[in-house]
Amino acid sequence: MSSFTVIRFFALVNGHRERTSRDGKSRWHVIYSTTLSCATGACVDAEVRMYSPSNDVIHSMDSVALISAKVHIPTSGPILLEAYRIVVCPGDPSQESYEDALPDMPAPLVFALGSVIGQSKTHPDGSKSYMMNVSDYVRDQTEQSTVDCLFSTSPRWSTLRLPNESTSTYIIGSCHSFTESRLLRIAVDNIVFLSPQTSASAPASPIKKRKYVGRTGASSGTSSSDAILSSPALSSTQPPSYSAVSPFSISDSTETAASGSGASGSQSSTSASAKSDSTLSMKKNSS
Repeated sequence: MSSFTVIRFFALVNGHRERTSRDGKSRWHVIYSTTLSCATGACVDAEVRMYSPSNDVIHSMDSVALISAKVHIPTSGPILLEAYRIVVCPGDPSQESYEDALPDMPAPLVFALGSVIGQSKTHPDGSKSYMMNVSDYVRDQTEQSTVDCLFSTSPRWSTLRLPNESTSTYIIGSCHSFTESRLLRIAVDNIVFLSPQTSASAPASPIKKRKYVGRTGASSGTSSSDAILSSPALSSTQPPSYSAVSPFSISDSTETAASGSGASGSQSSTSASAKSDSTLSMKKNSS
């Protein structure tokens, strides 16, 4: 996953139409010569290509247009721009006053998504940088470029932690300069870390065992709600402490108990009378 795009006002010269063939089908593009300039004044030749029907109009010489394009920076030759939007500024390019009403935008805006390569650097002036591989679909194939992402000495970046190698970042900035090896140096305005930065995780603190436990489960780290739910007193299988009994059932059981105690009482009195009769008859026989 990668992307490399620039947006800028470009002067278009030497426009011509070119026919290409792909998968047996013909397509037409318009190609313009231009330059890619940087904030430091460095300027490199570039070539803009955009799809255009065969009957489309080629813009006038020295026309200025706001262009958004995908980029490839080869090691030699012009920088290749694959435009997907061109908005030509109105007016007559042959007039000296043509550019008077145009906004001042000397350095293109850059939007780049790619993978970090190599180790980041801190320069003697305090600025920081890292290199990133980026790619995009240019001239009918995926082309890879390498850019140098530069962070100024502004207090804004004083605490910046540069990304690790092989992580992915997305940056927004402007063209700052070109290195001796023809790498585009981008003055970064914003950065998004798309891959997590590796860092040592803090060890989990052990749960201290309490000496005095005021609820079930507290000594093992169980929350109070879990302890309450697990209490036997509130278990769903525990029989209820109080049951709703019909008053008629209570009276019936009371009467049954009363009758039972009465029967046992009569049996006791019968047994006592039988014993007294037996004693009298024994006395009579002895006399």
